[in-house]
Amino acid sequence: MKGIILDANGDFVLEGGCIKVDEADGQTIENILRANRGAFKEAPLVGGETTKMLGGTPSSLWCAQVKKQIQSVGVPVTRVETDGTQIIVKQ
Repeated sequence: MKGIILDANGDFVLEGGCIKVDEADGQTIENILRANRGAFKEAPLVGGETTKMLGGTPSSLWCAQVKKQIQSVGVPVTRVETDGTQIIVKQ
């Protein structure tokens, strides 16, 4: 999926005086994983809430819920899994 590309600070990337538009699947997945529910006003139920999992263990249903949320915004994902310290998203 194509989208507006943001830099590490969340600012638009400019290329040739224009906002850069390119493949943004990875950026979209990252934004969903970092967001809390209610962060996206157009889709208030979307948000992986990974910050709430720091220092704890994720719900056994978390991977399935996040997979559905990512798919709901148009990014094709086949599997989401965790292995202790990493979140792995397979497209």
